[in-house]
Amino acid sequence: MKIKMRVSMASEYSVKNIGDVLDVSDEIGAAWVAAGIAEKTDLEPNVPYEPQPNNGENPDDNDDKTNILEGTVEEVVQSLEGLSKTELEDLLEQEKSDKDRKGVKEEIEQQLKENEESPNNEEGKE
Repeated sequence: MKIKMRVSMASEYSVKNIGDVLDVSDEIGAAWVAAGIAEKTDLEPNVPYEPQPNNGENPDDNDDKTNILEGTVEEVVQSLEGLSKTELEDLLEQEKSDKDRKGVKEEIEQQLKENEESPNNEEGKE
């Protein structure tokens, strides 16, 4: 849906000024029109619209890391790659106190072991 901004809006991810024309999803467009912050238009967009990650939530929030544990064992295992030692330790403690799944705990422990053995491990170096 093409919309023209009636007010300025700013977020951590972008700024939209009065008069900006955007092409947004029908859902976002309808919500913004209903709220009175934009109007529907046939004009061509003059600024790009990039949706915010994770429906507006910062992907670096710790809450997103704990959501990893809400998946199946297979989904959890696939999501562990690239997490820091601290994040893995936090997830391990949360798993132990919640679902306590053997497969998840073993995989997190394995990732922690691999992180410690990694030649790229900078922890403890000065």
